[in-house]
Amino acid sequence: APAIRLAEEGFEVHPMQTQIITDEFGKLSKYSPDSVFLPGGLPAETGTILKQPGIAKAFRLLASDGPDAFYNGPIGEAVVAAVNNSGGRMSMEDLRGYEMIVQKPVHGTYRGYSIYSTPPASSGGTHIVQLLNIMENFPVKALKHNSPEYLHYLAEGMKMVFADRQKYMADTAFVKVPLAGLSSKGYAKELADKIRKYDVMKDVPAGDPWPFDGSEKAEFVGGGGNKHISTSSFSVVDAAGNIVASTNTVNYFFGSGVVVPEYGIVLNNQMDDFSQNPESVNAPEPGKRPLSSMSPTIVLDPEGRAFMTIGAAGAMRIITAVSQIIMNVVDFGMPMDMAIEQPRIFNPAGGGKAGKLLIEEGIDPSTVDYLKLRGHDLEVRPFGGYFGTAQGILFDHTKGRMNGGADSRRLGVPVGY
Repeated sequence: APAIRLAEEGFEVHPMQTQIITDEFGKLSKYSPDSVFLPGGLPAETGTILKQPGIAKAFRLLASDGPDAFYNGPIGEAVVAAVNNSGGRMSMEDLRGYEMIVQKPVHGTYRGYSIYSTPPASSGGTHIVQLLNIMENFPVKALKHNSPEYLHYLAEGMKMVFADRQKYMADTAFVKVPLAGLSSKGYAKELADKIRKYDVMKDVPAGDPWPFDGSEKAEFVGGGGNKHISTSSFSVVDAAGNIVASTNTVNYFFGSGVVVPEYGIVLNNQMDDFSQNPESVNAPEPGKRPLSSMSPTIVLDPEGRAFMTIGAAGAMRIITAVSQIIMNVVDFGMPMDMAIEQPRIFNPAGGGKAGKLLIEEGIDPSTVDYLKLRGHDLEVRPFGGYFGTAQGILFDHTKGRMNGGADSRRLGVPVGY
């Protein structure tokens, strides 16, 4: 199998990978000093071949014995031992008690295009739909791509989305979340009406989506954000038109820093995505899933045909990256590769206050100056993975073609055969 072959034969270490291993040396050397990422106790060097025989061994066991090798067999036993030996607490019963949940996707529309994305405990899909609904109230195409006016409206919309995310979003198995309200056109219109052309919001309390939800209001306080910097996203389409948009994460780079001996599996530190506020909707509880921003998304055109598959890595910037890429395609007519490569913005909010407007290098300096004069508290950051790293495929039914894009902000390439 290709995955087993890659693990056994290895790959050449890229400078970016060496840098990440070096950055995470502290926790890797503490918990996993003998891992393949630290040959001879030092970070794997650029240009060397990194082989993962443990992963290959795990894949072979899964291929021969199926899930039982994990939930009732040696792989699971090794994972449990690694957790307990590193100061954690886990049992085989914990592993066997885990269930994969299949849920209906979040659904919304943007200018006639249907958006299908992830439901909670990921906040991504709901807030992508919410942000696009807000922007649908503005003449985005006429405003021109990354113009001062467009970026002003977009930044203000982002603030309100993230204020709502902090207050309302959590695992719906434990918390009543106003999903219908957050993704409704009526609520988005109410939020869009708060945006002023020449004013910049400094105070950004969460809105009230409950009147648009059709259910009884629940009272609670919100939680924090999440990191998700070691997230992987990919999109696949086959000759029959089947589409997969997939995103997974171990949260931080190298997760907890614990690498399972013998099998080379990196264990996540996803618990970090819970809020430390015990009153938060995102406070930890037994069996509860922490809040995420992962947003693998499929878009259908107004005729109901496959139009786009898109996903990204980058913590809460996943939401803003995917939304901006969708607008780059739908409003500005860009092919997927161009849509992904455009510089982006990110403007969070929390605790009732606006965060700083972060602008990716590459946006016209005169636009940056204009936004600053308008009153935005902003900072320009280098073009790079902080603003999200996306992978996507776009369908052109008139030409019978597909256009793939892989973000240059992180390693990855589009491939077709």
